[in-house]
Amino acid sequence: MIDTIFKAIRYGLNNKTIDFEINDEKAFSKAIFENGLIGIIVPSLSKETIKDEKLYKVLLNALNEYIVVDTKQIYYIDKIKNALNENEINFIFLKGSHLKQIYPKSYMRGMGDIDVIVKSEDIEKVNLIFKNLDFKLTGKTTHHLTYQTIDNVEIELHNSVLSELESKESLFNNIWEYTNDENNLILGYELVYLVKHLARHTRSSGIGIRSILDIEIFERYYKDDINYNKVHEFLKLEKLDLFYDKIKTINAIILNNKKYDENTKNTLNYLFKSGIHGSGSNYNPYVSRGVYQFKGGKFKYYFGMAFPSYKVMKGRYNSLKYVPILLPFYYVVRWISFLFKGSKSIKKRRTALNEKDLIKETVDVLNYFGLNEE
Repeated sequence: MIDTIFKAIRYGLNNKTIDFEINDEKAFSKAIFENGLIGIIVPSLSKETIKDEKLYKVLLNALNEYIVVDTKQIYYIDKIKNALNENEINFIFLKGSHLKQIYPKSYMRGMGDIDVIVKSEDIEKVNLIFKNLDFKLTGKTTHHLTYQTIDNVEIELHNSVLSELESKESLFNNIWEYTNDENNLILGYELVYLVKHLARHTRSSGIGIRSILDIEIFERYYKDDINYNKVHEFLKLEKLDLFYDKIKTINAIILNNKKYDENTKNTLNYLFKSGIHGSGSNYNPYVSRGVYQFKGGKFKYYFGMAFPSYKVMKGRYNSLKYVPILLPFYYVVRWISFLFKGSKSIKKRRTALNEKDLIKETVDVLNYFGLNEE
């Protein structure tokens, strides 16, 4: 199945109609759903390749939804760009908002939300601009505000690309030092940022296959403009050189049909199972968090889940910045909020460290990528 999907990706990116047999249509469809590949593969399918009529219609409907969401996101990206330019605010679109533009078709690169970063001193001003655009503020963390438009497009307004759990000694503590004359990120720096973001999700939830493709799509598009001496310097500083090499290996397998060994095959199976951001139906994203973030064992994992640090909590509950004594009260608020997340989510959190087979797989994959060390 792995090789079949990789072949389908190559056909999709090259706008070719798939002319080979798909033996297990349901497993194939499930895998491309969970790995964010609908926009790449479905346009290349036909009734001859997916013979189950109902399943084929489901796939076409999913593609139509990708296109609808993409159209709305492109509209709001332009709206945000115009509003911030009019108000002379420096800004940078991050991740998918940029990557969409360099895929053969923008809908091929689905994304959950629009990420845009501004300088910390401009956050309040932009918050007011977004309010005037009828964007509803729906959430806060230490490094971003979350908004929702009237037609349910999500926007994240960042003041930093680092989360509260990441070291501020990182190369990415102040991205504004790495912009060019057009106020865009230097390409080599942006490439390493994409790699770092991918590593973060590998450790905290899961990445799936399309996220890995992003790296190769970016490099191919900007192949003549990236300073690779800087890229390798940045990768070493962030201790991501092995991870980057493995991502390059996997992309060579996907796009160039390179042969792979058993260890890599096990990693590929894990990536397919995890899905985009750990959304795979047979995967528990809290396992990777338990393995990497809470190496002190079950007690540390459950304690950290119930009582996050003050640093984390104040990012989610703004009033804690001014009245720290309210921390116990907000722990209770947090626990109550868990009740509304649904029993499935609570069960996954609770059982994460009991899934021994998945824990072993996760440890092996983090070791394969060189991500199991601080």
